[in-house]
Amino acid sequence: MRHCTKHIQSTTEHRQPGTERREQAPDLPARSMSKACNMIPKSKPRKTAQQVNSQSTAEKKVIADCALQLQQIGDRLDLKQKIINALSKLLNPGT
Repeated sequence: MRHCTKHIQSTTEHRQPGTERREQAPDLPARSMSKACNMIPKSKPRKTAQQVNSQSTAEKKVIADCALQLQQIGDRLDLKQKIINALSKLLNPGT
């Protein structure tokens, strides 16, 4: 490990200031812009409205039926809870 650090220190001592950035920068000639353009990530095509709304009418109907059933179940549970609360108030007047 010591040998590696000595080697790194000896190579950095002989460099001129400012050359580190030039050595780290990618080697892209100004004339060949095609290479630079190939390095830029390409954007994906946007989704059309048909791809976003790809649910069929059957799927939409199933979802609507499920939502309706869940709403009915919630209404029944709410009604049962209201009845239980009313009975508890009548039978337990001390609370």
